[in-house]
Amino acid sequence: MVKSMTGYGKALSASENMDVSVEIKSVNSRYLDFFPKTPRALNAFDDELSKLIKQACVRGRVTLMCSIDYHESINSGLTLNLDKIREYIKVAEEIQLELNSDVSVTVDQLMKSQDIYISNDKDDLSEELETTFFNAVNDAIKQLDQIRNAEGKNLKKDLETRLKNVETYVSQIESKSSKQRGEDFKRYKKRISELLEDVSLDEQRLLQEVAIIAEKKDISEEIVRLGSHIQLYNTYFDDAEYAGRKMNFMLQEMGREVNTIGSKTDQIEVSHLVVSVKDELEKMREQVQNII
Repeated sequence: MVKSMTGYGKALSASENMDVSVEIKSVNSRYLDFFPKTPRALNAFDDELSKLIKQACVRGRVTLMCSIDYHESINSGLTLNLDKIREYIKVAEEIQLELNSDVSVTVDQLMKSQDIYISNDKDDLSEELETTFFNAVNDAIKQLDQIRNAEGKNLKKDLETRLKNVETYVSQIESKSSKQRGEDFKRYKKRISELLEDVSLDEQRLLQEVAIIAEKKDISEEIVRLGSHIQLYNTYFDDAEYAGRKMNFMLQEMGREVNTIGSKTDQIEVSHLVVSVKDELEKMREQVQNII
């Protein structure tokens, strides 16, 4: 199944004592790169969170942001951590002295620091926090997955269209090449005869030399391999995992065959078709970079 690496998911999970909001963004990356931006209270769940993201995302640069909003009833148990407040004030005074400034730390600034509060209530909410947090994470992942799948369908349609274009061009190359094969043989024979006009060469030897040249110019093997690559590429649309990597590899193989055809042929029409195939393959390669 074709799935895009680009996606977005957001979810809010509410419980008795808190609301947890989670936002997940994913963009292209060769491997899975995960960057969580979560409050300190969630540090204990980092390992479990990383495993969950790894299972769900496989590839991409994934950023997760989270915020926790405790209900007012929780704040009733707040007390001040006076030692921490004195520490902040002491540091502020040292900064004043060092900078020779009269700007001092304000009460508003101190209140924004979470570690100046002591709340026994919050300490007792670890299990609720974990459940609420992962409920939000799972819901955000589901939304991310929906967007990735929807974008993957669009990518699949575009790639299927371009692959059919490649098939058409290859079919035309094969047709023009096979029709021209007999004419090419005559042309090579005539050209060699003209070049060796003053040289004695029996007919059998001449035909052998012409056959060797014709064999070097023959592109039937490349066309057969291209057809095989196209058939295999079609199976990747329903591949369970790493479809993007497999598609990218197969596009490289197709490119090699097309380059060989281009270097062998001396037919102008075939050369033009080779350029068209290369153009389609390049556009497909750009799209494939966004597939998991």
